[in-house]
Amino acid sequence: MRRDKQSEIRPLTISHGTNSPRTDKTRFQLALQGRRLLCETLEVQPPCPEEMIGLMAVVPLPTILENRNFMSIHDELFDKFGIQVQVMAWQEKPRLLVRISAQIYNTLEEYEYLAKVLKGLCC
Repeated sequence: MRRDKQSEIRPLTISHGTNSPRTDKTRFQLALQGRRLLCETLEVQPPCPEEMIGLMAVVPLPTILENRNFMSIHDELFDKFGIQVQVMAWQEKPRLLVRISAQIYNTLEEYEYLAKVLKGLCC
């Protein structure tokens, strides 16, 4: 997301964090940090340039997980690890993707936990 345009972005649905006076966190950088962390940990390439990222980002899961049903991964993440994240299949030969959403209440530690758990599913 272009820095010179960030102040003009207003989501269609907003919450109390939209008007937050906090300056220690930016809504735009957390998604990029989370995506970088996941891509590095899972050893996958990001599917698009950073300039195309807003508050959500998609990360491809390693091909070793392609034989798993995306809903079973979603349910395992939630039931076993307490992680709520979107997992989906993309295109004909499904490439599994995880979509992260960066909000003001998310922390980098949560993305680190997600990366660690996803890496564990690959082994």
